[in-house]
Amino acid sequence: MKDYINKIHYNEAKLTRGGKFLFVIFSKFYSLIMNIRNFLYKLNIIRRDKLPAFVISVGNLTTGGTGKTPVTISLANYISETYGKKVAVVSRGYGGKLSNDNINLISNGEQILSTADQAGDEPYLIAHKTKDVIVLTGKNRVKNAQFAINEYNAEVIILDDGFQHLKVERDLDLLLIDLKKKFGNNKLLPMGPLRESLRSIRRADKVILVNKDDQDFTKDDYKYSSYINKSFDKKVYLCNFKYSDIYNIQTKEKMDSTVENLYAFSGIAQPEYFFDYLRARGFNLLKELVFTDHYNYKKEEVRIMLEEASELGASAIITTEKDMVKIMPHLKRMSTQVGLYALKLDLDLDMDGLLEDFMNK
Repeated sequence: MKDYINKIHYNEAKLTRGGKFLFVIFSKFYSLIMNIRNFLYKLNIIRRDKLPAFVISVGNLTTGGTGKTPVTISLANYISETYGKKVAVVSRGYGGKLSNDNINLISNGEQILSTADQAGDEPYLIAHKTKDVIVLTGKNRVKNAQFAINEYNAEVIILDDGFQHLKVERDLDLLLIDLKKKFGNNKLLPMGPLRESLRSIRRADKVILVNKDDQDFTKDDYKYSSYINKSFDKKVYLCNFKYSDIYNIQTKEKMDSTVENLYAFSGIAQPEYFFDYLRARGFNLLKELVFTDHYNYKKEEVRIMLEEASELGASAIITTEKDMVKIMPHLKRMSTQVGLYALKLDLDLDMDGLLEDFMNK
């Protein structure tokens, strides 16, 4: 059902007449609620909380992945390493089993204190790929951020997926847009992928256009960048996702260059980027297994995939780093003749330009 709705959002499927009528009604109601909420915040009738730290929000306007987590990871590491500031990432913890009513300390900056199943895949991945960075989850972002400030002397708070979370006043509001998907059919939920109207782009301080294809930017990409800049009077930054090493999950060794036949699986928002990249690199994908975003893998499912890959004659099994952190606990008592690998993701993004506000503080 989720996949079908996603196809509707991006003009790849059509609704029945009755379904379209219901979706339009719900979209109008949703639009009204969001407009009222944003208006109340704008008039300061609903007050924002100002934190004693530099607050950066990383978010988007659409459902699904636009690269928020990789950008959050890169920002956190860059600020920590370049400026020597204590950074805390505050996330909602979607998909995790820990209660969102609590302050959940996922990482204290030195060690990870929860499993991926407990924390949620994205917060756990942030904890896994950052150094000296505090990671917390919970629905009360103010409470979590204040905890990081009081208990760990956090000087910078990064709100992961924070664009719609207006309760926290921020010093730098970053809005991500997928260069390929953009805004789909430009309609609001549930008729389209938009969480709020395109007018909300004006609320952002800076816009990041994300290219997930691991290809050079095209003329159309630069034209779109100019369009966003002129239409909304925003500084626009181009971000290129660069896939780099493919490494063994258990040994950390790089994949042998002779490997050709892969068994690939993924549970991310837009898995086509992952599979397309592998094919572009000349791999033969014996199987492309797609799970829903934030999927929590069961031990038996992992065992079946290992057996199936062996039966198909795969040289290796490959997945994303986001999926990798969720299947690792299941591998402890499993043996396989097929190596299990993850595809590493890096970013090409002008961090100094993006953080010029931070440097001037």
